[in-house]
Amino acid sequence: MSLNSEQIKNTDISQYILITPARNEEEFIKLTIDSVIKQTLIPLKWVIISDGSTDRTDEIVKEYVKSYPFIKLISRNPSAERNFASKVNAIKEGYESIKDLKFDYIGFSDADMSCESNFFESIIDRMNRNPKQGIGGGVVYEKETELWSPVVASYDWSVSGTMQMFRRQCYEEIDGYKPLKRGGIDTIAEVMARINGWEVKTFVDIKLFHHRIMGAKRGNKVKSNFKRGILEYSIGYHPLIQILRFFSRIPSPPFFIASFMRTLGYYFALFRREPFSVPDNIIEYFRKEQLNRVITSFLKKF
Repeated sequence: MSLNSEQIKNTDISQYILITPARNEEEFIKLTIDSVIKQTLIPLKWVIISDGSTDRTDEIVKEYVKSYPFIKLISRNPSAERNFASKVNAIKEGYESIKDLKFDYIGFSDADMSCESNFFESIIDRMNRNPKQGIGGGVVYEKETELWSPVVASYDWSVSGTMQMFRRQCYEEIDGYKPLKRGGIDTIAEVMARINGWEVKTFVDIKLFHHRIMGAKRGNKVKSNFKRGILEYSIGYHPLIQILRFFSRIPSPPFFIASFMRTLGYYFALFRREPFSVPDNIIEYFRKEQLNRVITSFLKKF
């Protein structure tokens, strides 16, 4: 199947690169690829990094590469390391392979998502209107029952790691994602972008569909919430914020248990004095941001 004339024409608007790390994603990667090749604005190059996949991921991608020359597959050898640091190393390898190309934006997507046909064109159009915006994206929807529901997030200053679009200058100024083994790579990238004067914002009218429920790969939700709490401690969440978030999370399934386990994980790491994953200056900035938002939110009520 060849690209249509509209897709070819639109490649002159603003060039962008897409990088997708994938490990054993045979269940969903066809949905992701089909979604991207139908975009009104296709990427200049799309690098899919199979990070030691042992299923049919590589085989599926190779079939598409035959028909779509803008797709590039990099297959990494399997390793014992399976964490977010490995994901970042895969991303860096993908970036090295395209960094000499001329492009304005670079997007990082998961291999289990899909989106509407004008998704990337819409995001780039919005970001072109605001030269200060360094990271943008859409609202993530997940399907736990029969209906797609938005994942609640802080859209005014955050973008889901399911798909983050960076202005190239912003991405290079922060030197990309940091290899944090526990995760939080998208959150810390946003903090570093704001430290460098960039704005981070989700466009609430642009939708993105995530086909694997967040945390599903990590086992049951009780255990994953405990690990999430440890992660939040490791990247510098403020202790006061964690207490406030405990009450705000109670309505989320599995309700009180999820909120309790996430908070327990945080304070478990705190009392053990586990080392932080990021430098002190980033933690200090991040915590000031969190406190300022709480104060601002409180004052707006009066």
